[in-house]
Amino acid sequence: MLYLEPTAGAIELLRIWRDKLTPKDDADGPHTTVDQFSFNSAIRDMGDRLHWEMLEGDAFPPGFMFFKDSGWKHRDSWHPTREPVIVHNNWIKGGDNKRRRFVDAGLWNPSGKLDVSKCS
Repeated sequence: MLYLEPTAGAIELLRIWRDKLTPKDDADGPHTTVDQFSFNSAIRDMGDRLHWEMLEGDAFPPGFMFFKDSGWKHRDSWHPTREPVIVHNNWIKGGDNKRRRFVDAGLWNPSGKLDVSKCS
């Protein structure tokens, strides 16, 4: 998940990323590239034409930490200022698998209605 301000630099980044993701034919035949590698490459290509920052790990933990490592909240390096805001359901393949993992963690609410009982 990304948050982008609608700036000229952000739009250019998305165009570069899209072009890097477009299937290409070469001597080995047709292929596509991995989206994360393409995104990283697009950011490098932008240089100082783009201002970007990493999200705070406490509020935006990667899926492999949030779902697989039950001790991640107890590490010496974890000093939360708040509970997670967004959980990236990565390091797992397939929509059904991702949905099940969200359900199991109590994070699935397809109605889109706020469950105030889960708010602090």
